[in-house]
Amino acid sequence: IALADADPKTIVSDEESVAHWVRLTGDPPAEAITPALLSQFVSALRQVRGKQLGSKLSPATVVKHLRQLSTLLSCLGPASRSNPHGLGILDGAVAPFFQHAALKAPRLDALPPFTVAEIAALLAHTGAADKPRLPGVSAAAWWRALILTAYNTAWRIESLLAVRYSWLQGDWALIPRESYKGGQRR
Repeated sequence: IALADADPKTIVSDEESVAHWVRLTGDPPAEAITPALLSQFVSALRQVRGKQLGSKLSPATVVKHLRQLSTLLSCLGPASRSNPHGLGILDGAVAPFFQHAALKAPRLDALPPFTVAEIAALLAHTGAADKPRLPGVSAAAWWRALILTAYNTAWRIESLLAVRYSWLQGDWALIPRESYKGGQRR
């Protein structure tokens, strides 16, 4: 199944998800898809080799494959306002199994935040920096500002490096919506 308006990368990713499904489950008929089968699929998918040697698929990649399979199964379900691409092949009872499994997939453990002592140690070493070379700003001052802003905002690196001087207004930074990942406010 490929939607006419689907992005080529999405089609490739969908095909990869379906290939995992076929290889790991034997491609049972839709009525044979049960929570138990899905659980076995998720367990097997977590053991699939990752991109790096000796690694397994990350939990986020497992969730991605589950979500894509759920979307594909939804397309086989009945057409509705929430599912305009529905083909009416399935009764729609299978896709929720995938959505439930995707929500219950394990998350990566978050790293603990830096301690104040670790931040102080980082700041103490900024004097050794000689890059970036910017007019009117020492490298040490740039790194101190970056470290303190990162620590106090918990922004992603991409967002931090995208900050523009025009966004700063006194003690505030007014960040345009387009600068957030996915264009959404967080």
